[in-house]
Amino acid sequence: MVAGALLMAGPVFGFSTFAADRGTTVETAPTETAILGIQPTGETPDNQNDAAVLTITNNANGRFDTLDAQAAIVSDPNGALAISDGFGSSLDPGAQTGLSLTCASGGTGQATVEVTADAFGSTLAVEGITYTHSFSYSCTGNGGGGPPGFASVSAGDVTSSNTQELTFTLDGKLSNGETVTIDLTSFLANYDGASIDSLTVGGSPARKHDRTFEPASGSATITVTAKGNIKAGKEVRIVLDGVSPEWDLFGWATFNTASTQASDTFAIDSGGGWTTTASTAGADTGSVDETISREELESIPLAELDRFDSYDELEQYIEAETDIEVVDRDG
Repeated sequence: MVAGALLMAGPVFGFSTFAADRGTTVETAPTETAILGIQPTGETPDNQNDAAVLTITNNANGRFDTLDAQAAIVSDPNGALAISDGFGSSLDPGAQTGLSLTCASGGTGQATVEVTADAFGSTLAVEGITYTHSFSYSCTGNGGGGPPGFASVSAGDVTSSNTQELTFTLDGKLSNGETVTIDLTSFLANYDGASIDSLTVGGSPARKHDRTFEPASGSATITVTAKGNIKAGKEVRIVLDGVSPEWDLFGWATFNTASTQASDTFAIDSGGGWTTTASTAGADTGSVDETISREELESIPLAELDRFDSYDELEQYIEAETDIEVVDRDG
Protein backbone atom coordinates (compact mmCIF):
# COMPACT_ATOMS: atom_id res chain seq x y z
CA MET A 1 0.00 0.00 0.00
CA VAL A 2 1.20 3.49 -0.79
CA ALA A 3 -0.19 6.66 0.74
CA GLY A 4 0.51 10.36 0.75
CA ALA A 5 -1.60 12.87 -1.05
CA LEU A 6 -3.06 9.83 -2.82
CA LEU A 7 -3.77 6.22 -1.87
CA MET A 8 -3.63 3.38 -4.38
CA ALA A 9 -2.79 -0.29 -4.80
CA GLY A 10 -0.56 -2.09 -7.27
CA PRO A 11 2.89 -3.58 -7.57
CA VAL A 12 4.78 -0.34 -8.21
CA PHE A 13 4.01 3.16 -7.00
CA GLY A 14 5.40 6.59 -7.67
CA PHE A 15 4.97 9.80 -9.56
CA SER A 16 4.30 9.86 -13.29
CA THR A 17 4.94 13.55 -13.92
CA PHE A 18 7.35 16.06 -12.46
CA ALA A 19 7.34 19.79 -11.85
CA ALA A 20 9.93 22.39 -12.79
CA ASP A 21 9.86 23.81 -9.28
CA ARG A 22 9.74 22.12 -5.90
CA GLY A 23 6.42 22.17 -4.11
CA THR A 24 4.31 21.84 -7.27
CA THR A 25 1.69 19.10 -7.02
CA VAL A 26 2.38 16.12 -9.25
CA GLU A 27 0.28 13.25 -10.53
CA THR A 28 0.74 9.60 -9.60
CA ALA A 29 0.53 6.38 -11.56
CA PRO A 30 0.81 2.71 -10.50
CA THR A 31 3.06 1.67 -13.37
CA GLU A 32 6.67 0.63 -13.80
CA THR A 33 7.29 3.93 -15.59
CA ALA A 34 6.38 5.99 -12.52
CA ILE A 35 9.01 8.60 -11.68
CA LEU A 36 9.79 7.08 -8.27
CA GLY A 37 8.73 3.47 -7.87
CA ILE A 38 8.68 1.30 -4.76
CA GLN A 39 8.37 -2.40 -5.45
CA PRO A 40 8.67 -5.65 -3.45
CA THR A 41 11.23 -8.12 -4.76
CA GLY A 42 9.52 -11.27 -3.54
CA GLU A 43 12.67 -12.20 -1.60
CA THR A 44 12.82 -12.86 2.15
CA PRO A 45 15.83 -13.43 4.44
CA ASP A 46 16.84 -16.71 6.03
CA ASN A 47 19.49 -17.56 8.60
CA GLN A 48 22.17 -17.92 5.93
CA ASN A 49 21.42 -14.92 3.74
CA ASP A 50 20.13 -11.38 4.00
CA ALA A 51 17.57 -10.36 1.39
CA ALA A 52 16.60 -7.15 -0.38
CA VAL A 53 12.83 -7.15 0.18
CA LEU A 54 12.02 -3.75 -1.37
CA THR A 55 13.55 -1.59 -4.09
CA ILE A 56 13.16 2.06 -5.05
CA THR A 57 13.76 2.91 -8.72
CA ASN A 58 14.38 6.32 -10.30
CA ASN A 59 12.43 6.28 -13.57
CA ALA A 60 12.90 10.01 -14.20
CA ASN A 61 15.34 11.58 -16.63
CA GLY A 62 17.05 13.48 -13.83
CA ARG A 63 19.08 12.58 -10.78
CA PHE A 64 17.63 12.68 -7.28
CA ASP A 65 20.48 14.36 -5.42
CA THR A 66 18.74 13.66 -2.12
CA LEU A 67 16.75 10.52 -1.42
CA ASP A 68 15.40 10.43 2.12
CA ALA A 69 13.84 6.98 2.41
CA GLN A 70 13.31 5.72 5.95
CA ALA A 71 12.22 2.17 6.73
CA ALA A 72 10.91 0.53 9.89
CA ILE A 73 9.68 -2.94 10.78
CA VAL A 74 6.28 -1.99 12.22
CA SER A 75 5.03 -5.52 12.83
CA ASP A 76 6.98 -8.69 13.61
CA PRO A 77 5.45 -10.63 16.54
CA ASN A 78 8.43 -13.00 16.73
CA GLY A 79 10.97 -10.16 16.70
CA ALA A 80 13.13 -12.23 14.35
CA LEU A 81 13.94 -9.62 11.69
CA ALA A 82 16.25 -6.60 11.60
CA ILE A 83 17.28 -4.11 8.93
CA SER A 84 20.78 -4.89 7.67
CA ASP A 85 21.10 -2.26 4.91
CA GLY A 86 18.93 0.78 4.24
CA PHE A 87 18.18 2.66 1.05
CA GLY A 88 20.83 4.85 -0.55
CA SER A 89 20.92 8.62 -0.07
CA SER A 90 20.80 9.60 -3.76
CA LEU A 91 19.62 7.97 -6.98
CA ASP A 92 20.76 8.38 -10.59
CA PRO A 93 18.35 8.05 -13.53
CA GLY A 94 17.50 4.39 -14.07
CA ALA A 95 19.23 3.36 -10.85
CA GLN A 96 17.78 1.27 -8.07
CA THR A 97 18.42 1.02 -4.33
CA GLY A 98 17.24 -1.69 -1.97
CA LEU A 99 16.19 -2.34 1.61
CA SER A 100 17.79 -5.50 3.03
CA LEU A 101 16.57 -7.44 6.04
CA THR A 102 18.34 -10.10 8.09
CA CYS A 103 17.37 -12.83 10.53
CA ALA A 104 18.34 -11.47 13.94
CA SER A 105 16.95 -14.59 15.65
CA GLY A 106 15.02 -17.72 14.81
CA GLY A 107 11.35 -18.05 14.03
CA THR A 108 8.70 -18.22 11.33
CA GLY A 109 5.99 -15.63 10.90
CA GLN A 110 4.68 -12.57 9.12
CA ALA A 111 6.11 -9.06 9.21
CA THR A 112 5.22 -5.62 7.90
CA VAL A 113 7.70 -2.99 6.78
CA GLU A 114 6.80 0.69 6.37
CA VAL A 115 8.74 3.09 4.15
CA THR A 116 8.46 6.88 4.01
CA ALA A 117 10.24 8.63 1.15
CA ASP A 118 11.03 12.09 -0.18
CA ALA A 119 13.29 12.71 -3.17
CA PHE A 120 14.71 15.97 -4.49
CA GLY A 121 16.59 16.83 -7.65
CA SER A 122 17.54 20.03 -9.42
CA THR A 123 14.39 19.97 -11.59
CA LEU A 124 11.95 17.71 -9.76
CA ALA A 125 10.78 16.76 -6.30
CA VAL A 126 8.71 13.88 -4.95
CA GLU A 127 7.38 14.16 -1.41
CA GLY A 128 5.22 12.39 1.12
CA ILE A 129 5.27 8.78 -0.08
CA THR A 130 4.32 6.18 2.53
CA TYR A 131 4.49 2.52 1.51
CA THR A 132 3.76 -0.65 3.51
CA HIS A 133 4.67 -4.22 2.61
CA SER A 134 3.59 -7.36 4.47
CA PHE A 135 5.21 -10.75 3.85
CA SER A 136 5.88 -14.16 5.37
CA TYR A 137 9.37 -15.30 6.37
CA SER A 138 11.18 -18.30 7.83
CA CYS A 139 14.33 -17.76 9.92
CA THR A 140 15.27 -21.36 10.66
CA GLY A 141 18.46 -23.40 10.63
CA ASN A 142 21.82 -22.62 12.18
CA GLY A 143 23.06 -20.15 9.57
CA GLY A 144 25.75 -22.45 8.24
CA GLY A 145 28.62 -22.76 10.66
CA GLY A 146 28.91 -20.44 13.65
CA PRO A 147 31.00 -17.30 14.14
CA PRO A 148 33.15 -16.14 11.20
CA GLY A 149 36.91 -15.82 10.97
CA PHE A 150 39.05 -13.04 9.50
CA ALA A 151 39.89 -12.62 5.83
CA SER A 152 42.23 -9.74 6.73
CA VAL A 153 43.12 -7.38 9.57
CA SER A 154 45.17 -4.19 9.69
CA ALA A 155 46.39 -1.83 12.42
CA GLY A 156 47.54 1.59 11.20
CA ASP A 157 50.51 3.46 12.63
CA VAL A 158 50.18 5.95 15.49
CA THR A 159 51.70 9.27 14.46
CA SER A 160 51.76 12.90 15.52
CA SER A 161 48.39 13.31 13.76
CA ASN A 162 46.99 11.53 16.87
CA THR A 163 44.82 9.19 14.83
CA GLN A 164 44.90 5.45 14.22
CA GLU A 165 42.93 3.32 11.76
CA LEU A 166 42.02 -0.31 12.43
CA THR A 167 40.33 -2.49 9.82
CA PHE A 168 39.09 -6.04 9.55
CA THR A 169 37.23 -8.06 6.93
CA LEU A 170 35.37 -11.23 7.89
CA ASP A 171 35.21 -14.44 5.87
CA GLY A 172 31.63 -15.07 6.98
CA LYS A 173 28.60 -13.20 8.27
CA LEU A 174 28.80 -11.61 11.73
CA SER A 175 25.27 -12.27 12.94
CA ASN A 176 23.14 -10.02 15.09
CA GLY A 177 24.58 -9.80 18.61
CA GLU A 178 27.98 -11.30 17.71
CA THR A 179 31.06 -9.26 18.63
CA VAL A 180 34.55 -8.57 17.32
CA THR A 181 37.04 -7.50 20.02
CA ILE A 182 40.30 -5.65 19.30
CA ASP A 183 42.94 -5.50 22.04
CA LEU A 184 45.65 -2.86 21.57
CA THR A 185 49.00 -2.90 23.38
CA SER A 186 51.75 -0.39 22.64
CA PHE A 187 55.32 0.79 23.17
CA LEU A 188 54.78 3.70 23.61
CA ALA A 189 51.44 5.34 22.90
CA ASN A 190 48.80 6.64 25.28
CA TYR A 191 45.12 5.88 24.64
CA ASP A 192 43.67 7.61 27.70
CA GLY A 193 42.54 10.67 25.75
CA ALA A 194 41.40 8.74 22.67
CA SER A 195 37.94 7.85 21.41
CA ILE A 196 36.28 6.25 18.39
CA ASP A 197 35.90 8.98 15.78
CA SER A 198 34.10 6.88 13.16
CA LEU A 199 32.98 3.36 12.28
CA THR A 200 32.23 2.37 8.69
CA VAL A 201 31.17 -0.90 7.08
CA GLY A 202 31.86 -1.26 3.38
CA GLY A 203 32.75 2.44 3.22
CA SER A 204 29.42 3.63 4.64
CA PRO A 205 28.75 5.00 8.15
CA ALA A 206 27.55 2.21 10.44
CA ARG A 207 25.68 4.03 13.19
CA LYS A 208 23.42 1.10 14.07
CA HIS A 209 26.22 -1.24 15.17
CA ASP A 210 27.23 -0.97 18.82
CA ARG A 211 30.81 -0.08 19.66
CA THR A 212 32.79 0.43 22.89
CA PHE A 213 36.24 1.84 23.63
CA GLU A 214 38.01 1.22 26.94
CA PRO A 215 41.46 2.89 27.24
CA ALA A 216 44.07 1.97 29.83
CA SER A 217 47.14 4.15 29.25
CA GLY A 218 49.29 2.22 26.76
CA SER A 219 46.54 -0.25 25.90
CA ALA A 220 42.88 -0.22 24.90
CA THR A 221 40.04 -2.59 24.11
CA ILE A 222 37.54 -1.99 21.30
CA THR A 223 34.37 -3.99 20.67
CA VAL A 224 32.06 -3.93 17.65
CA THR A 225 28.73 -5.75 18.10
CA ALA A 226 26.53 -6.36 15.07
CA LYS A 227 22.98 -5.02 15.11
CA GLY A 228 21.52 -6.87 12.18
CA ASN A 229 24.35 -8.55 10.28
CA ILE A 230 27.78 -7.50 9.02
CA LYS A 231 28.21 -9.29 5.72
CA ALA A 232 31.21 -11.37 4.74
CA GLY A 233 33.73 -9.40 2.69
CA LYS A 234 32.64 -5.99 4.01
CA GLU A 235 35.60 -4.01 5.37
CA VAL A 236 34.96 -2.66 8.85
CA ARG A 237 37.06 0.47 9.51
CA ILE A 238 37.48 2.09 12.92
CA VAL A 239 39.19 5.47 13.22
CA LEU A 240 40.51 6.48 16.64
CA ASP A 241 41.19 10.12 17.45
CA GLY A 242 43.27 11.46 20.32
CA VAL A 243 45.92 8.71 20.49
CA SER A 244 49.17 10.21 21.79
CA PRO A 245 52.55 8.82 20.61
CA GLU A 246 54.97 9.15 23.54
CA TRP A 247 58.08 7.80 21.82
CA ASP A 248 59.11 6.08 18.59
CA LEU A 249 58.52 2.39 19.04
CA PHE A 250 55.75 -0.08 18.19
CA GLY A 251 52.53 -1.74 19.27
CA TRP A 252 50.32 -4.63 18.29
CA ALA A 253 46.62 -5.33 17.85
CA THR A 254 44.85 -8.64 18.44
CA PHE A 255 41.51 -9.14 16.69
CA ASN A 256 39.08 -11.76 18.08
CA THR A 257 35.74 -13.29 17.19
CA ALA A 258 34.18 -16.07 19.24
CA SER A 259 36.12 -18.62 17.17
CA THR A 260 39.18 -16.97 15.64
CA GLN A 261 42.10 -14.66 16.36
CA ALA A 262 44.38 -12.62 14.09
CA SER A 263 46.99 -9.93 14.75
CA ASP A 264 48.91 -7.02 13.26
CA THR A 265 51.67 -4.77 14.55
CA PHE A 266 52.05 -1.04 14.01
CA ALA A 267 54.66 1.68 14.35
CA ILE A 268 54.49 4.54 16.84
CA ASP A 269 56.08 7.66 15.39
CA SER A 270 56.18 10.79 17.52
CA GLY A 271 58.14 12.62 14.84
CA GLY A 272 61.48 11.54 16.25
CA GLY A 273 63.82 8.82 15.10
CA TRP A 274 63.63 5.04 15.01
CA THR A 275 60.47 3.01 14.42
CA THR A 276 59.79 -0.56 13.41
CA THR A 277 56.69 -2.36 12.26
CA ALA A 278 55.68 -5.77 10.95
CA SER A 279 52.38 -7.33 9.94
CA THR A 280 50.68 -10.67 10.24
CA ALA A 281 47.03 -11.30 9.48
CA GLY A 282 45.18 -14.52 8.83
CA ALA A 283 42.75 -17.05 10.16
CA ASP A 284 44.90 -17.76 13.20
CA THR A 285 47.35 -15.79 15.30
CA GLY A 286 50.67 -15.82 13.50
CA SER A 287 54.21 -15.13 14.61
CA VAL A 288 55.51 -11.63 14.03
CA ASP A 289 59.00 -12.36 12.76
CA GLU A 290 60.70 -9.14 13.88
CA THR A 291 63.79 -8.21 15.86
CA ILE A 292 65.09 -5.13 17.62
CA SER A 293 68.73 -4.65 18.53
CA ARG A 294 69.85 -3.93 22.08
CA GLU A 295 71.48 -0.75 20.75
CA GLU A 296 68.14 0.42 19.32
CA LEU A 297 66.45 -0.49 22.58
CA GLU A 298 68.92 1.61 24.55
CA SER A 299 68.19 4.62 22.35
CA ILE A 300 64.93 4.98 24.29
CA PRO A 301 65.47 7.39 27.21
CA LEU A 302 64.17 5.54 30.26
CA ALA A 303 64.09 8.83 32.17
CA GLU A 304 61.12 9.84 30.01
CA LEU A 305 59.27 6.63 30.81
CA ASP A 306 57.60 5.66 34.06
CA ARG A 307 57.13 2.01 33.19
CA PHE A 308 60.59 0.45 33.33
CA ASP A 309 63.50 0.89 35.74
CA SER A 310 66.13 -0.64 33.46
CA TYR A 311 66.72 -1.72 29.87
CA ASP A 312 66.87 -5.33 31.09
CA GLU A 313 63.34 -4.93 32.45
CA LEU A 314 62.18 -3.43 29.14
CA GLU A 315 63.86 -6.25 27.20
CA GLN A 316 62.24 -8.89 29.40
CA TYR A 317 58.84 -7.28 28.90
CA ILE A 318 59.22 -7.16 25.11
CA GLU A 319 60.25 -10.79 24.86
CA ALA A 320 57.54 -11.94 27.29
CA GLU A 321 54.64 -9.99 25.79
CA THR A 322 55.45 -9.91 22.05
CA ASP A 323 56.88 -12.06 19.28
CA ILE A 324 59.71 -9.54 18.85
CA GLU A 325 63.20 -10.71 19.81
CA VAL A 326 65.87 -8.42 21.23
CA VAL A 327 69.24 -9.26 19.64
CA ASP A 328 72.77 -7.91 19.52
CA ARG A 329 73.52 -5.58 16.61
CA ASP A 330 75.28 -8.45 14.79
CA GLY A 331 72.61 -10.97 15.78
